[in-house]
Amino acid sequence: MIDASFEAPKRLLQFTALFRQCFTRKTYESFVSYMSGMLLEHKRLSIQSIAAKTPLSDYGRLQYLISECKWSTDDVNKKRLEYLQGKRPLAATSDGDLIIDDSACPKPYARHTEAAEVQYAGIAGGTVRCNTFVAAVWAAQSHYFPVQIATYKPQQCFPLGKDDPAFRSKIQLAQELITYTQQQGIPFRDVLFDSWYLGKDFLNFLNDKGLTWIGEAKGSITVRYRHKWTRIDELVKIIPPDKFNRTVMLPGCDGNERTFLLSSFDTRLKFVNYKLRCVVAVGKWDERDEAGVHVFLSNRLSVSPDDIVRRYTRRWRIEDVFKELKDFLHFDQYQVRSLKAIRHMWHLALLAHSYLQGLRLEVIKLPKRKRRITLGDALALHRRLNDEEALRWMRRHPDLFDLIRLTDQLVA
Repeated sequence: MIDASFEAPKRLLQFTALFRQCFTRKTYESFVSYMSGMLLEHKRLSIQSIAAKTPLSDYGRLQYLISECKWSTDDVNKKRLEYLQGKRPLAATSDGDLIIDDSACPKPYARHTEAAEVQYAGIAGGTVRCNTFVAAVWAAQSHYFPVQIATYKPQQCFPLGKDDPAFRSKIQLAQELITYTQQQGIPFRDVLFDSWYLGKDFLNFLNDKGLTWIGEAKGSITVRYRHKWTRIDELVKIIPPDKFNRTVMLPGCDGNERTFLLSSFDTRLKFVNYKLRCVVAVGKWDERDEAGVHVFLSNRLSVSPDDIVRRYTRRWRIEDVFKELKDFLHFDQYQVRSLKAIRHMWHLALLAHSYLQGLRLEVIKLPKRKRRITLGDALALHRRLNDEEALRWMRRHPDLFDLIRLTDQLVA
């Protein structure tokens, strides 16, 4: 493999051309170089490593693109969504769902990185110094894509803490992401979220918007069962065994089918004034699932218990997106300090994700493809295309290639 990009492959150039109006001419050239370099292998991604992988680029201009340039992440993201909506196999449809969740990029030694504060991070299983973001991901049975991300700044970053007018909680950011999704004309059926978001403010927001939702409930939340307020974690003990009369096979976190026993009833919460459907599911999502019991709430009263839990399993797609961004596109490997630069790098990773989703369609068309095609397969195809383009460039510019190679040897 030729681990360098002298000229971007044609497919990447066609993709980046869609965003030409978002940048000045010089910045656009750096943007193409950055995208080309990011999609190559890196032990640890940095502007310096991208400059090293793109010998014809300029390190200073790459630095300017990320840290100083005033290009709009919102304009770039809108163009990205237009690209996805313009490709029928990738576009959002009304049978898809909108998933809300947050994730973190641990930075234990980054004491001078903006908004990297000690806070809880699920990925770390506790508190750690990290940058955190809230994400909205659209998902259907066949495909999925990130809609938008919002950077979370902990209360420690504000003079007045939570009372500061500029502070936005994760719940508020989630609400803004849902509104943004609607404004961009992205259709969806239900909003899916885990137990952290199942609270008064978020549920009332969804109700005011007229949206349907499915969420998991845990801990001390109480629901109305047989005319008594009962804790969620006590339900499985008091529901008669014969009421678990539905058996369903559902996809677990690991992709394998799992057996669940279901019981359901209509209920209410103390902090919302409308009827809900409660589904208690006995079963494990994977071998690491210690709970063995999961409780789901939804305002979809006409949907069967099986469908409520089955629809909720689409929430795994947001975990897939987080993993793909971090494993393939170095989402958490940035070495910049300002939140502006971090946002720029994050949104360029979203662009690369959508580019690879488009390229993935070409992998699917290849003969003898029987297994599920992943984003990693699309990345492998891109790197093969990059190798072919690099070989063509070297044949056209042998003298310049020799000079670059000699320069690298002198620097080393």
